Amino acid sequence: MALSLDLNNPKEPIVAQRFVELDSTNTEALRQLRSADNRPAQRSFIISGHQTAGRGQAGNGWHDTPGNNLLSTLVYYPQQLRAADLFAITQVSSLAVVETVKILTGIDALIKWPNDILAALPDRPNKVQQTGNPGGYQSSSVDNESDQIGFAAKRGSQYAKLCGLLIQNSLFGKNVQWTIIGAGLNVNENNFPVELEKSAISLRKLVGHELDLSTCEATYAATLLAKIDQYLTPLNRIGLQRDYLARLHRLHEKSNYLNVATDTVFVGTIRDVDSSGQLVVEHRVGRLQRYGLKEIRFL
Repeated sequence: MALSLDLNNPKEPIVAQRFVELDSTNTEALRQLRSADNRPAQRSFIISGHQTAGRGQAGNGWHDTPGNNLLSTLVYYPQQLRAADLFAITQVSSLAVVETVKILTGIDALIKWPNDILAALPDRPNKVQQTGNPGGYQSSSVDNESDQIGFAAKRGSQYAKLCGLLIQNSLFGKNVQWTIIGAGLNVNENNFPVELEKSAISLRKLVGHELDLSTCEATYAATLLAKIDQYLTPLNRIGLQRDYLARLHRLHEKSNYLNVATDTVFVGTIRDVDSSGQLVVEHRVGRLQRYGLKEIRFL
C-alpha cells in the first residue's frame, strides 16, 4: 500500500509498503534486499502496525502495542558515501527523529549517544542540554578520581526513551552499498511493561492526548529524507557534526558512568563524538578517553 507524503520536490520517488504485522521492519527490508525479484526501490519505506520480534541496537528487544506506534524502515542506496563515514547515517537518522518530535509536539528531544532519542519527563522542562538521568548502579570498584560519585543524583533531570534506531549497512569496497534505517517511535503507547515504565515514554504521555499515526509517519518520512538531502548528498560533515552535538545528551556536563571493561564507576564529561562514532569522555582535565558501543554505560 502506498503512503501519501507531502514533500517539497523530493529528488526521487518514494515507495512505502505497509504491513499489519511483521517480525521486524528491518528484517523484512533485509529479506527484500536479498531477493533477486523483490529488491526495494531507492527511498523505500517499510511500515508495520506491529512487530513480533523488533530489535534495538546491540540486540536489545523492542515492545509495542499493535497500531499505536511508528515502526518504520527506510531502504537507502547512498551515492558515494565512504565506509569511513558510516556514523554520518546514525547522526542524520537521530536528527530526523528529533526534528519530527519537534514538529509534532514542540518538544525538544535529545540524542543519547549514539542514537537513542530521549525526552524530559512531563514534570521537567523539555530543554536542550540538561543534566542526564542518574542511575543507581552498584559497582564492585570505584575510580579513585571519582570522589564526587553520586552528585548527579542530587540535581539530575529525569529522562525517558522516546525512540530507538537500528541501522544496518552493506559495504562494497570502501563505499556504502546500501543502508536500512529502522525507527521505533513511541507515539500512542500507553501500556509499557513494568520493566520499561520508568525508562520509556510516548508522545501521547508527554502531550496528554493521542496523535494521528498517519500524520506522524508522513512527517517522519519527509523529515528523514530532507535530512538525508541536507547532510548526505553531498556529505556535509561540518554542519552534521555541529547539529548532532547541539542535541547530544550530557554534552559538557559532569555525570556518572560505568566503564564496562573494568566494572568501574567514574565521573566524566562528554566532550565530543569522533568521526567513527566513538564517544570522547574527559576523565581528568585534559585526559580524554574514547569509548565504543557497549564499552560505557550511562548511570
